[in-house]
Amino acid sequence: MLLLSLIFACEIPKEEPQECVEIERTDITDDVTIEVVESNQDFGFDIFGQLQGDEDNIFLSPYSISSALGMVHLGAESQTETEMSDVLGVFEPAGDWHKGQGNLLQELQLGDNCDYQFTAANKVFMQDGYPINEDYLSSLSELYQSDVGVLDFVADAEAARKEINGWVSDNTKEKIPDLFPVGSINAGTAFVLTNAIYLNAPWKQEFDPANTYPTDFILADGSTTEVEMMNQYEMSIEMSYQEGITVATIPYKGDDLSLTVVYPEDAGGLDALIANLDMDTWNSWKSNLYPTEASVGFPKIEMRYKKILNDALIDLGMPSAFAGADFSDINSDLQIDVVIHEAWLKISEEGTEAAAATGVSMVESSAMMDYVYLNKPFLFAIEDNRSGSILFMGKITDPSKL
Repeated sequence: MLLLSLIFACEIPKEEPQECVEIERTDITDDVTIEVVESNQDFGFDIFGQLQGDEDNIFLSPYSISSALGMVHLGAESQTETEMSDVLGVFEPAGDWHKGQGNLLQELQLGDNCDYQFTAANKVFMQDGYPINEDYLSSLSELYQSDVGVLDFVADAEAARKEINGWVSDNTKEKIPDLFPVGSINAGTAFVLTNAIYLNAPWKQEFDPANTYPTDFILADGSTTEVEMMNQYEMSIEMSYQEGITVATIPYKGDDLSLTVVYPEDAGGLDALIANLDMDTWNSWKSNLYPTEASVGFPKIEMRYKKILNDALIDLGMPSAFAGADFSDINSDLQIDVVIHEAWLKISEEGTEAAAATGVSMVESSAMMDYVYLNKPFLFAIEDNRSGSILFMGKITDPSKL
């Protein structure tokens, strides 16, 4: 039998919904929606590549990020629109791209499906009394099914932050409880766009917990660490061996979803494998799969990944969205302050549960201000300004140990 060591992360279903609907999905045939899917895939590989760096583990939802930024793009003009279009893969006419995103949202919205559940939600929050283009809000509602919440960031930014995070938490089954950290929403915030998604998918063939054992996981440098390895000794999958790599696809219940993994024979070869990863390479890997019965070993892993995406998006080619922006179809004074993404994923014997959320906060260009936010180790000194003498100095690296 073949033994596949599959490295990934997600979460598992807890309980079956009391009522569900047997949904038979068919392949998407609408040309616009297909083109949107392809543009989202391209963007996904691009943003993944930007985040590669020195990160040991990465997990994100390109769909969530693309959806949130799509809502922002809907209000962009001039150079800002051009840059965002290039990064997101928005094709002409842009209205069709946004319509395709809306079609895709409706296609994926399967919260009552008996085989698996996937839900997605969008919402924007605006400063009470702040002038937002009504046509823009109407388009958000029509295309992205986005509700509008009114908050008072000026009077109580912390209460507004908690309300936004509460909405995200509710729409991710409490898996993303604190998307916006303390200080990320402030009195200068005028407009916040959010996307939240949740997935609960059982395996088509569950792993038997009795066959989960501790085993060594080989690291890139050849050393090992221990993981709980789930084992299924005869599983129907698709796979292939290709030029020093193994590619395998494991189905979820209902066969609408699957998990594809790719790993090199050399444990230290993953960085080189994904250095030039794009949609064409991915599709090429998947084009040679064949059905087989295999013995599968899959680490039982839970992980959380959170990242501010500003630098990655600027490096991909949309700097003007963050400085000198033109979002005149929303409000001519706005620019992006922060794009933040968080994803949670767990794999267990029963299946996969995952959640992700993306938030975009926007401020008035004229309201941009410097701020000091000491949420990391810092050095400090108490000085006599008259003499220039340093009277006391120190550092704080772990406030919990004070």
